[in-house]
Amino acid sequence: MKNFKQIAFGLLVGALALGFSSFTNAKKAAGDQYGNQANGSYQKLSSAYNPSLCENTKSVPCGYEVTTAGATHVTSSNFTAAQASTFQSNGWITPIDADKGVYDGD
Repeated sequence: MKNFKQIAFGLLVGALALGFSSFTNAKKAAGDQYGNQANGSYQKLSSAYNPSLCENTKSVPCGYEVTTAGATHVTSSNFTAAQASTFQSNGWITPIDADKGVYDGD
């Protein structure tokens, strides 16, 4: 009977841990990519960055990628150019390539 109680208690603790972990906030992952929109904001891309979709019409990076250090800081689906500057100076994002302009992708 003692073993049954220990097993039941172990299963209860495991179920509680699993149940509570399902309520944690999802974080953005390192490697998430953002493209520059016509309005100057950066939007998370739903598909991989394609350099041929960069229209060289602005002097800002066409796309950014979230670094490992930024994965817990860059958590929204978009950010402003001012935020991009702060994120980059903190090492949280890095330009995907040398292309500058508006990204005409998703």
